[in-house]
Amino acid sequence: MKLTSQLQSQVAPDYVISGRNAVSYYGLCSFDSNVECLECDEIADRNLNPYFNNLIFVSESEPEDIVLADSGVRYASLNKAIVDYFDNAYDDSAIDEIFDSMSDEQIKSFKQYLEIKNITSFDNGDIRINRIINESMKNRISDSN
Repeated sequence: MKLTSQLQSQVAPDYVISGRNAVSYYGLCSFDSNVECLECDEIADRNLNPYFNNLIFVSESEPEDIVLADSGVRYASLNKAIVDYFDNAYDDSAIDEIFDSMSDEQIKSFKQYLEIKNITSFDNGDIRINRIINESMKNRISDSN
């Protein structure tokens, strides 16, 4: 039994677990193959470390950028998690996957987040974010027509 299945059986349906290639759940993949991305609404009283060595908790309803849980587990808003992904090494196909799987509302929220945080480039020097977002939005419009 894979760890993801074991974890899902323990905490489902409150949690959605996603690895590097399972971006369709909520439009996020990890840049670190050793990290699993976990979406949840309430995590404060959960300790899931027995299941994974590294967890990123992603809660779309939380406004915080990054919070460290008692166990040292890191979780972030979806928008912050995507910015973290851009700040690290990534490949264009992964970025395309992320934006292709996001809803229009998630993309709009991400654009607003960038504006509020005044993010125009990333730690790795990449300034293509606006082009990538705009292309993704254009593709959505043309796909829906």
